[in-house]
Amino acid sequence: MFGLFVRHVGVGIAINFDEHEACGVVGRLHHVEPRDAGFLNAGAGVGERGGLEGFHAFRFHTDVNMHDEHVREIGQFRPNLKHRLQFCRLAESFPTCKLAAARKVMAGKTEIPEVLKADLPPTKWGKILGATPVVMAVVATMLAGLASSEMTRAQYDRSYAAQLQSKAGDQWSYYQAKKLRSAVAHNTLDLLAATSDVQPLDAAALSNAEEITVAAFTKNQLPAAVPAKFDEGVNAALDAVENFKPETEVAAALAKVKPAQLAESLKAAQDAATAFDNATKPINKASDKLDETLMTGDKRAFRDFSAARLRYTASRYETEARLNQAIAGIYELQVRQNNYSAEKHHNRSGKFFYGMLAAQMAVIIATFAIAARQRNFLWSIAAVAGLAAIAFAAYVYLYV
Repeated sequence: MFGLFVRHVGVGIAINFDEHEACGVVGRLHHVEPRDAGFLNAGAGVGERGGLEGFHAFRFHTDVNMHDEHVREIGQFRPNLKHRLQFCRLAESFPTCKLAAARKVMAGKTEIPEVLKADLPPTKWGKILGATPVVMAVVATMLAGLASSEMTRAQYDRSYAAQLQSKAGDQWSYYQAKKLRSAVAHNTLDLLAATSDVQPLDAAALSNAEEITVAAFTKNQLPAAVPAKFDEGVNAALDAVENFKPETEVAAALAKVKPAQLAESLKAAQDAATAFDNATKPINKASDKLDETLMTGDKRAFRDFSAARLRYTASRYETEARLNQAIAGIYELQVRQNNYSAEKHHNRSGKFFYGMLAAQMAVIIATFAIAARQRNFLWSIAAVAGLAAIAFAAYVYLYV
Protein backbone atom coordinates (compact mmCIF):
# COMPACT_ATOMS: atom_id res chain seq x y z
CA MET A 1 0.00 0.00 0.00
CA PHE A 2 1.02 3.62 -0.29
CA GLY A 3 1.63 5.49 2.95
CA LEU A 4 1.93 9.15 3.64
CA PHE A 5 5.14 11.00 3.86
CA VAL A 6 7.61 9.77 6.43
CA ARG A 7 9.60 12.11 8.52
CA HIS A 8 13.38 11.90 8.97
CA VAL A 9 13.79 10.03 5.67
CA GLY A 10 12.94 12.38 2.87
CA VAL A 11 10.47 14.86 1.54
CA GLY A 12 7.98 13.86 -1.06
CA ILE A 13 9.01 10.22 -0.97
CA ALA A 14 6.23 7.67 -0.46
CA ILE A 15 6.88 4.18 0.85
CA ASN A 16 5.36 1.42 -1.27
CA PHE A 17 4.68 -1.65 0.89
CA ASP A 18 4.51 -4.82 -1.16
CA GLU A 19 3.63 -8.12 0.45
CA HIS A 20 6.31 -9.93 -1.52
CA GLU A 21 9.05 -7.41 -0.82
CA ALA A 22 8.65 -6.97 2.90
CA CYS A 23 12.04 -8.34 3.82
CA GLY A 24 13.81 -5.09 3.13
CA VAL A 25 11.64 -3.28 5.61
CA VAL A 26 11.38 -5.86 8.39
CA GLY A 27 15.01 -5.47 9.22
CA ARG A 28 14.58 -1.70 9.75
CA LEU A 29 11.37 -1.83 11.77
CA HIS A 30 13.32 -1.47 14.96
CA HIS A 31 14.22 2.12 13.92
CA VAL A 32 10.68 3.17 13.06
CA GLU A 33 8.75 4.94 15.79
CA PRO A 34 4.97 5.48 15.93
CA ARG A 35 5.41 9.23 15.70
CA ASP A 36 7.31 8.98 12.42
CA ALA A 37 4.27 8.08 10.39
CA GLY A 38 1.55 10.60 9.60
CA PHE A 39 -1.27 8.15 9.09
CA LEU A 40 -4.77 9.37 9.72
CA ASN A 41 -6.65 8.18 12.74
CA ALA A 42 -7.77 4.60 12.04
CA GLY A 43 -10.93 5.03 14.04
CA ALA A 44 -12.45 7.18 11.33
CA GLY A 45 -12.83 4.24 8.95
CA VAL A 46 -14.25 1.59 11.27
CA GLY A 47 -17.57 0.22 10.09
CA GLU A 48 -18.99 -1.44 7.03
CA ARG A 49 -20.15 1.91 5.58
CA GLY A 50 -18.86 5.45 6.10
CA GLY A 51 -17.83 8.58 4.41
CA LEU A 52 -14.18 7.54 4.38
CA GLU A 53 -14.71 4.92 1.70
CA GLY A 54 -13.57 7.53 -0.78
CA PHE A 55 -10.06 7.05 0.56
CA HIS A 56 -9.96 3.77 -1.31
CA ALA A 57 -8.52 5.65 -4.19
CA PHE A 58 -5.50 6.34 -2.00
CA ARG A 59 -5.22 2.68 -1.04
CA PHE A 60 -6.20 3.20 2.62
CA HIS A 61 -8.66 0.32 2.79
CA THR A 62 -9.84 1.31 6.20
CA ASP A 63 -12.24 -1.65 6.49
CA VAL A 64 -9.83 -4.36 5.38
CA ASN A 65 -9.77 -5.90 8.88
CA MET A 66 -13.55 -6.02 9.19
CA HIS A 67 -13.79 -9.72 8.16
CA ASP A 68 -10.20 -10.73 8.81
CA GLU A 69 -9.49 -10.87 5.11
CA HIS A 70 -5.78 -10.35 5.51
CA VAL A 71 -5.49 -13.75 7.22
CA ARG A 72 -6.70 -15.54 4.13
CA GLU A 73 -4.37 -13.52 1.92
CA ILE A 74 -1.37 -14.27 4.09
CA GLY A 75 -2.36 -17.96 4.48
CA GLN A 76 -2.02 -18.52 0.74
CA PHE A 77 1.67 -17.64 0.94
CA ARG A 78 2.38 -18.98 4.38
CA PRO A 79 5.29 -21.34 3.56
CA ASN A 80 7.03 -18.72 1.42
CA LEU A 81 6.41 -15.95 3.95
CA LYS A 82 7.74 -18.13 6.76
CA HIS A 83 11.03 -18.71 4.94
CA ARG A 84 11.33 -15.03 4.12
CA LEU A 85 10.72 -14.02 7.71
CA GLN A 86 13.48 -16.36 8.81
CA PHE A 87 15.69 -14.75 6.27
CA CYS A 88 14.70 -11.29 7.52
CA ARG A 89 15.71 -12.17 11.09
CA LEU A 90 19.14 -12.98 9.82
CA ALA A 91 19.27 -9.82 7.74
CA GLU A 92 19.84 -7.62 10.78
CA SER A 93 23.25 -9.15 11.40
CA PHE A 94 24.34 -8.88 7.75
CA PRO A 95 25.99 -5.82 6.31
CA THR A 96 24.26 -4.14 3.39
CA CYS A 97 26.70 -5.55 0.88
CA LYS A 98 26.09 -9.12 2.04
CA LEU A 99 22.33 -8.70 2.10
CA ALA A 100 22.06 -8.50 -1.68
CA ALA A 101 24.22 -11.60 -2.08
CA ALA A 102 22.09 -13.45 0.43
CA ARG A 103 19.00 -12.48 -1.53
CA LYS A 104 20.50 -13.96 -4.67
CA VAL A 105 21.33 -17.20 -2.87
CA MET A 106 17.81 -17.36 -1.47
CA ALA A 107 16.33 -16.75 -4.90
CA GLY A 108 18.45 -19.56 -6.39
CA LYS A 109 17.87 -22.30 -3.80
CA THR A 110 15.78 -22.40 -0.64
CA GLU A 111 16.91 -24.76 2.11
CA ILE A 112 14.04 -26.48 3.97
CA PRO A 113 14.56 -26.57 7.73
CA GLU A 114 14.82 -29.95 9.42
CA VAL A 115 11.67 -29.21 11.42
CA LEU A 116 9.64 -28.89 8.23
CA LYS A 117 11.16 -31.91 6.53
CA ALA A 118 9.26 -34.24 8.90
CA ASP A 119 5.98 -32.79 7.68
CA LEU A 120 6.78 -33.28 4.00
CA PRO A 121 5.11 -36.22 2.20
CA PRO A 122 7.40 -39.27 1.88
CA THR A 123 9.04 -40.16 -1.39
CA LYS A 124 8.06 -43.16 -3.50
CA TRP A 125 10.81 -45.26 -1.94
CA GLY A 126 9.74 -44.08 1.50
CA LYS A 127 6.18 -45.19 0.84
CA ILE A 128 7.38 -48.60 -0.32
CA LEU A 129 9.63 -48.93 2.72
CA GLY A 130 6.80 -47.95 5.05
CA ALA A 131 4.38 -50.44 3.47
CA THR A 132 6.86 -53.34 3.30
CA PRO A 133 6.46 -54.53 6.93
CA VAL A 134 2.68 -54.56 6.62
CA VAL A 135 2.67 -56.38 3.28
CA MET A 136 5.28 -58.89 4.38
CA ALA A 137 3.42 -59.50 7.65
CA VAL A 138 0.27 -60.29 5.66
CA VAL A 139 2.24 -62.59 3.34
CA ALA A 140 3.85 -64.33 6.32
CA THR A 141 0.45 -64.86 7.92
CA MET A 142 -0.93 -66.34 4.69
CA LEU A 143 2.05 -68.67 4.33
CA ALA A 144 1.70 -69.75 7.95
CA GLY A 145 -1.95 -70.55 7.33
CA LEU A 146 -1.09 -72.52 4.19
CA ALA A 147 1.62 -74.45 6.06
CA SER A 148 -0.81 -75.30 8.84
CA SER A 149 -3.48 -76.30 6.32
CA GLU A 150 -1.11 -78.60 4.44
CA MET A 151 0.02 -80.21 7.68
CA THR A 152 -3.60 -80.77 8.70
CA ARG A 153 -4.34 -82.42 5.36
CA ALA A 154 -1.26 -84.61 5.75
CA GLN A 155 -2.44 -85.74 9.18
CA TYR A 156 -5.92 -86.41 7.80
CA ASP A 157 -4.55 -88.53 4.96
CA ARG A 158 -2.40 -90.50 7.38
CA SER A 159 -5.36 -91.15 9.65
CA TYR A 160 -7.59 -92.13 6.74
CA ALA A 161 -4.87 -94.43 5.39
CA ALA A 162 -4.76 -96.15 8.79
CA GLN A 163 -8.52 -96.72 8.66
CA LEU A 164 -8.28 -98.12 5.14
CA GLN A 165 -5.42 -100.36 6.21
CA SER A 166 -7.66 -101.81 8.94
CA LYS A 167 -10.38 -102.53 6.36
CA ALA A 168 -7.85 -104.07 4.01
CA GLY A 169 -6.63 -106.26 6.86
CA ASP A 170 -10.19 -107.47 7.43
CA GLN A 171 -10.55 -108.39 3.79
CA TRP A 172 -7.22 -110.22 3.83
CA SER A 173 -8.39 -112.08 6.90
CA TYR A 174 -11.58 -113.10 5.09
CA TYR A 175 -9.50 -114.21 2.13
CA GLN A 176 -7.19 -116.32 4.27
CA ALA A 177 -10.04 -117.82 6.29
CA LYS A 178 -11.99 -118.82 3.18
CA LYS A 179 -8.90 -120.19 1.48
CA LEU A 180 -8.25 -122.24 4.60
CA ARG A 181 -11.82 -123.55 4.68
CA SER A 182 -11.59 -124.44 1.01
CA ALA A 183 -8.38 -126.37 1.67
CA VAL A 184 -9.93 -128.16 4.67
CA ALA A 185 -12.94 -129.14 2.57
CA HIS A 186 -10.67 -130.52 -0.15
CA ASN A 187 -8.63 -132.52 2.36
CA THR A 188 -11.75 -133.95 3.98
CA LEU A 189 -13.11 -134.94 0.58
CA ASP A 190 -9.83 -136.68 -0.23
CA LEU A 191 -9.93 -138.62 3.05
CA LEU A 192 -13.54 -139.63 2.48
CA ALA A 193 -12.78 -140.84 -1.02
CA ALA A 194 -9.76 -142.78 0.23
CA THR A 195 -11.54 -144.51 3.09
CA SER A 196 -14.89 -145.32 1.46
CA ASP A 197 -16.57 -145.93 -1.84
CA VAL A 198 -17.92 -142.57 -2.91
CA GLN A 199 -20.22 -142.39 -5.94
CA PRO A 200 -21.64 -139.37 -7.73
CA LEU A 201 -24.80 -138.13 -6.06
CA ASP A 202 -28.04 -139.19 -7.72
CA ALA A 203 -30.50 -136.39 -8.43
CA ALA A 204 -33.33 -138.65 -7.20
CA ALA A 205 -31.94 -138.37 -3.68
CA LEU A 206 -32.57 -134.61 -3.75
CA SER A 207 -36.34 -134.69 -3.70
CA ASN A 208 -38.19 -131.39 -3.75
CA ALA A 209 -34.91 -129.48 -4.22
CA GLU A 210 -34.60 -126.51 -6.57
CA GLU A 211 -32.82 -126.83 -9.87
CA ILE A 212 -29.96 -124.60 -8.80
CA THR A 213 -29.38 -126.78 -5.74
CA VAL A 214 -29.47 -130.01 -7.76
CA ALA A 215 -26.95 -128.59 -10.25
CA ALA A 216 -24.63 -127.49 -7.43
CA PHE A 217 -24.51 -130.94 -5.74
CA THR A 218 -24.73 -133.26 -8.72
CA LYS A 219 -22.67 -131.34 -11.28
CA ASN A 220 -20.73 -128.96 -8.96
CA GLN A 221 -22.12 -125.98 -10.87
CA LEU A 222 -21.99 -122.82 -8.76
CA PRO A 223 -23.86 -119.59 -9.51
CA ALA A 224 -21.98 -117.33 -11.85
CA ALA A 225 -19.43 -115.20 -10.03
CA VAL A 226 -18.88 -112.15 -12.21
CA PRO A 227 -15.61 -110.49 -11.19
CA ALA A 228 -15.52 -106.72 -11.08
CA LYS A 229 -14.00 -104.93 -14.06
CA PHE A 230 -11.50 -102.20 -13.32
CA ASP A 231 -9.92 -99.45 -15.38
CA GLU A 232 -6.59 -100.02 -17.06
CA GLY A 233 -4.85 -97.70 -14.63
CA VAL A 234 -6.26 -99.58 -11.65
CA ASN A 235 -5.26 -102.94 -13.14
CA ALA A 236 -1.73 -101.63 -13.78
CA ALA A 237 -1.44 -100.45 -10.18
CA LEU A 238 -2.75 -103.80 -8.88
CA ASP A 239 -0.20 -105.69 -10.99
CA ALA A 240 2.60 -103.48 -9.67
CA VAL A 241 1.61 -104.21 -6.07
CA GLU A 242 1.03 -107.96 -6.60
CA ASN A 243 4.36 -108.35 -8.38
CA PHE A 244 6.23 -106.45 -5.65
CA LYS A 245 7.45 -103.70 -7.96
CA PRO A 246 9.55 -100.85 -6.45
CA GLU A 247 7.67 -98.09 -4.70
CA THR A 248 8.64 -95.62 -7.41
CA GLU A 249 6.84 -97.72 -10.04
CA VAL A 250 3.83 -98.22 -7.78
CA ALA A 251 3.69 -94.48 -7.09
CA ALA A 252 3.97 -93.69 -10.79
CA ALA A 253 1.13 -96.12 -11.57
CA LEU A 254 -1.07 -94.72 -8.79
CA ALA A 255 -0.39 -91.16 -9.90
CA LYS A 256 -2.42 -91.89 -13.04
CA VAL A 257 -5.39 -93.10 -10.96
CA LYS A 258 -7.77 -90.64 -9.34
CA PRO A 259 -9.31 -91.32 -5.93
CA ALA A 260 -12.76 -91.36 -7.52
CA GLN A 261 -11.69 -94.23 -9.80
CA LEU A 262 -10.50 -96.26 -6.83
CA ALA A 263 -13.77 -95.60 -5.02
CA GLU A 264 -15.73 -96.82 -8.04
CA SER A 265 -13.52 -99.91 -8.34
CA LEU A 266 -14.01 -100.70 -4.65
CA LYS A 267 -17.76 -100.44 -4.97
CA ALA A 268 -17.72 -102.71 -8.04
CA ALA A 269 -15.65 -105.35 -6.18
CA GLN A 270 -17.94 -105.21 -3.15
CA ASP A 271 -21.01 -105.50 -5.37
CA ALA A 272 -19.56 -108.58 -7.09
CA ALA A 273 -18.87 -110.27 -3.74
CA THR A 274 -22.33 -109.38 -2.45
CA ALA A 275 -24.00 -110.69 -5.63
CA PHE A 276 -22.25 -114.06 -5.37
CA ASP A 277 -23.07 -114.31 -1.67
CA ASN A 278 -26.75 -113.63 -2.36
CA ALA A 279 -26.76 -116.22 -5.15
CA THR A 280 -25.39 -118.97 -2.90
CA LYS A 281 -27.68 -118.36 0.08
CA PRO A 282 -30.57 -120.56 -1.24
CA ILE A 283 -28.12 -123.40 -1.89
CA ASN A 284 -26.68 -123.13 1.62
CA LYS A 285 -30.13 -123.26 3.21
CA ALA A 286 -31.15 -126.25 1.07
CA SER A 287 -27.90 -127.98 1.95
CA ASP A 288 -28.64 -127.71 5.67
CA LYS A 289 -32.13 -129.18 5.22
CA LEU A 290 -30.90 -132.06 3.03
CA ASP A 291 -28.22 -132.88 5.58
CA GLU A 292 -30.84 -133.29 8.31
CA THR A 293 -33.11 -135.37 6.03
CA LEU A 294 -30.50 -137.75 4.56
CA MET A 295 -28.70 -138.30 7.83
CA THR A 296 -31.50 -140.59 9.07
CA GLY A 297 -32.02 -142.32 5.73
CA ASP A 298 -29.87 -144.43 3.42
CA LYS A 299 -26.25 -144.39 4.59
CA ARG A 300 -24.88 -144.70 1.08
CA ALA A 301 -26.95 -141.77 -0.15
CA PHE A 302 -25.85 -139.72 2.84
CA ARG A 303 -22.19 -140.56 2.16
CA ASP A 304 -22.52 -139.50 -1.47
CA PHE A 305 -24.33 -136.29 -0.42
CA SER A 306 -21.59 -135.47 2.09
CA ALA A 307 -18.93 -135.85 -0.59
CA ALA A 308 -20.91 -133.62 -2.97
CA ARG A 309 -21.45 -131.08 -0.24
CA LEU A 310 -17.69 -130.95 0.54
CA ARG A 311 -16.94 -130.46 -3.13
CA TYR A 312 -19.46 -127.60 -3.34
CA THR A 313 -18.16 -125.97 -0.12
CA ALA A 314 -14.55 -126.04 -1.33
CA SER A 315 -15.50 -124.40 -4.63
CA ARG A 316 -17.70 -121.80 -2.94
CA TYR A 317 -14.99 -120.74 -0.48
CA GLU A 318 -12.44 -120.59 -3.29
CA THR A 319 -14.64 -118.22 -5.28
CA GLU A 320 -15.41 -116.04 -2.27
CA ALA A 321 -11.70 -115.86 -1.42
CA ARG A 322 -10.92 -114.49 -4.89
CA LEU A 323 -13.65 -111.87 -4.56
CA ASN A 324 -12.37 -110.81 -1.12
CA GLN A 325 -8.85 -110.66 -2.54
CA ALA A 326 -10.01 -108.14 -5.15
CA ILE A 327 -11.58 -105.96 -2.44
CA ALA A 328 -8.42 -106.14 -0.32
CA GLY A 329 -6.31 -105.15 -3.35
CA ILE A 330 -8.38 -102.00 -3.93
CA TYR A 331 -8.10 -101.14 -0.25
CA GLU A 332 -4.32 -101.53 -0.48
CA LEU A 333 -4.22 -99.11 -3.40
CA GLN A 334 -6.24 -96.58 -1.42
CA VAL A 335 -3.89 -96.95 1.54
CA ARG A 336 -0.85 -96.29 -0.63
CA GLN A 337 -2.50 -93.41 -2.43
CA ASN A 338 -3.40 -91.69 0.85
CA ASN A 339 0.11 -92.25 2.18
CA TYR A 340 1.59 -90.68 -0.94
CA SER A 341 -0.83 -87.76 -0.60
CA ALA A 342 0.11 -87.29 3.06
CA GLU A 343 3.79 -87.21 2.13
CA LYS A 344 3.08 -84.66 -0.58
CA HIS A 345 1.16 -82.36 1.78
CA HIS A 346 3.87 -82.74 4.40
CA ASN A 347 6.52 -81.56 1.93
CA ARG A 348 4.32 -78.66 0.83
CA SER A 349 3.84 -77.67 4.45
CA GLY A 350 7.60 -77.53 4.95
CA LYS A 351 8.07 -75.34 1.88
CA PHE A 352 5.32 -72.97 2.98
CA PHE A 353 7.01 -72.81 6.39
CA TYR A 354 10.31 -71.77 4.82
CA GLY A 355 8.47 -69.17 2.78
CA MET A 356 6.92 -67.84 5.98
CA LEU A 357 10.39 -67.55 7.55
CA ALA A 358 11.61 -65.62 4.51
CA ALA A 359 8.66 -63.24 4.76
CA GLN A 360 9.32 -62.77 8.47
CA MET A 361 12.95 -62.00 7.66
CA ALA A 362 11.77 -59.38 5.18
CA VAL A 363 9.57 -57.86 7.89
CA ILE A 364 12.53 -57.71 10.26
CA ILE A 365 14.83 -56.11 7.67
CA ALA A 366 12.23 -53.50 6.79
CA THR A 367 11.63 -52.85 10.48
CA PHE A 368 15.35 -52.32 11.07
CA ALA A 369 15.44 -49.92 8.12
CA ILE A 370 12.53 -47.90 9.51
CA ALA A 371 14.04 -47.96 12.99
CA ALA A 372 17.35 -46.62 11.63
CA ARG A 373 15.59 -43.97 9.59
CA GLN A 374 13.22 -42.75 12.28
CA ARG A 375 15.41 -43.66 15.29
CA ASN A 376 12.36 -45.20 16.95
CA PHE A 377 13.00 -47.48 19.92
CA LEU A 378 9.74 -49.44 19.51
CA TRP A 379 10.57 -50.33 15.90
CA SER A 380 13.93 -51.60 17.13
CA ILE A 381 12.29 -53.79 19.79
CA ALA A 382 9.94 -55.28 17.18
CA ALA A 383 12.82 -56.05 14.84
CA VAL A 384 14.88 -57.70 17.60
CA ALA A 385 11.87 -59.77 18.72
CA GLY A 386 11.28 -61.02 15.18
CA LEU A 387 14.95 -61.86 14.73
CA ALA A 388 14.93 -63.78 18.01
CA ALA A 389 11.86 -65.74 16.88
CA ILE A 390 13.55 -66.78 13.63
CA ALA A 391 16.74 -67.74 15.48
CA PHE A 392 14.72 -69.88 17.89
CA ALA A 393 12.91 -71.60 14.99
CA ALA A 394 16.26 -72.38 13.37
CA TYR A 395 17.59 -73.79 16.65
CA VAL A 396 14.54 -76.03 17.07
CA TYR A 397 14.79 -77.21 13.47
CA LEU A 398 18.49 -78.04 13.66
CA TYR A 399 19.04 -79.32 17.22
CA VAL A 400 15.73 -80.31 18.85
